Amino acid sequence: MLPKPDDCIGCPMYGDGLGYVPDKIPPGAKVLFLLQNPGKNEEEGRRVIGYEGPKQEITEECPPQPLIGPTGYSFHKTFLPLTGVDRDEVGLANVLRCRMQIQKVLKPASEAVPAYTDADGIHHPEQPTIPAVIESERTNDMPKGETLRAATEHCTRAYMHVPDSVRLIVAQGAHAWRALGGPQPLDEWRGYLSPEPAHVSPEGLLTTADDPEERSVPVLATLHISDLNWRPKMDLPTRKDFLKVGHVLEGTWPWGWSRINNANEISDETLFRWFEQAAMAEFLVIDTEYDRDTKALSLLGVAVPEENNPVPVMQLHWWRSFTSPGRRSLFVDLLMDLVGKMPTVFQNVLADMPVLRRACGLTWESFKHIEDTMQAHAVLWCELPHDLEFQASMDSRYPKTKHLYGVDMERYNAGDLMDTVCAWQARLDDFS
Repeated sequence: MLPKPDDCIGCPMYGDGLGYVPDKIPPGAKVLFLLQNPGKNEEEGRRVIGYEGPKQEITEECPPQPLIGPTGYSFHKTFLPLTGVDRDEVGLANVLRCRMQIQKVLKPASEAVPAYTDADGIHHPEQPTIPAVIESERTNDMPKGETLRAATEHCTRAYMHVPDSVRLIVAQGAHAWRALGGPQPLDEWRGYLSPEPAHVSPEGLLTTADDPEERSVPVLATLHISDLNWRPKMDLPTRKDFLKVGHVLEGTWPWGWSRINNANEISDETLFRWFEQAAMAEFLVIDTEYDRDTKALSLLGVAVPEENNPVPVMQLHWWRSFTSPGRRSLFVDLLMDLVGKMPTVFQNVLADMPVLRRACGLTWESFKHIEDTMQAHAVLWCELPHDLEFQASMDSRYPKTKHLYGVDMERYNAGDLMDTVCAWQARLDDFS
């Protein structure tokens, strides 16, 4: 094991001063994978290069470095190739660069016993205090509470370095995501870029957004590969997350937020033209925002794939003071005509239909054909969640918008619409 450098002194995880695992970031690295902490293989410099049977590791000696154990074997063999990035363009680092040491009591201490004579007249000499027999044991478990906070801060300040060449940081697991300031919890952001990028100083150190010389590096949230040992159903979503790495570097993902037409403000001519263009699309998506108690409609959104219309979203605020009854009536007439001609896709149609029936008079018979991304996803992937947020984390081309509920309802609704577009296009590919 490598001795810990002097910069480790003062860290609550210093322990016996052994077991340092340095980052491995080659010159010109384009992407940096940030993990949580090393394991036994990484600490001892034993790289897994294969297996005899299902569990017996075949290893070779190498310098201590991140991701050379069983998790690293899976990372390099299965997941990294999905990114399309060469190994010599990939940097690897840990939030903590050593394993936690815990004190294991092999034999408890015994207190001193003064000399005495028992009832049979036998003299017993004084017994001295015998200290406990304690063994220091290393574990892959992360520390908790204040120890974790202080160790993360110390290790980041001492060793975290992001070269100028790095254009994306991939946060592997909850600890890496938290260390980079990602919003919590990780599962709600897995598969997305953080709304706040990492801010890096000219020296490559993590800094703050108010640093005038900082540069911004996007951060992608993923599960730690080892999480798949106890969450095997997340294998497919994780593979899709790794596919996004190459697209981020190419600048092809995520797309910018879709443009929105406000039906309350545009002319009748523009409204007619949008619905005419929508009729040429493969399908239409409808999503409603409504009061959960009364089912009263507040915002009605419709959309088509962006490939069919550069302004793919049309929204009508149902009860705003400037929304005239005539505009609502025209919108409903155009919508009713359109859904009678082309397939319509919902995410959970059973939730939207009562709202549409009450506000617009739309019934099941009004539609030529209805599809439901939630039901389609359940047919294909019964073991996974089927809510739109989860589907979008795998299939959407757009930034996350679910966190905007109650903050920006127009963008939130537009996000739901375009996420449903992407989810349905993905399901069509799956079914084909």
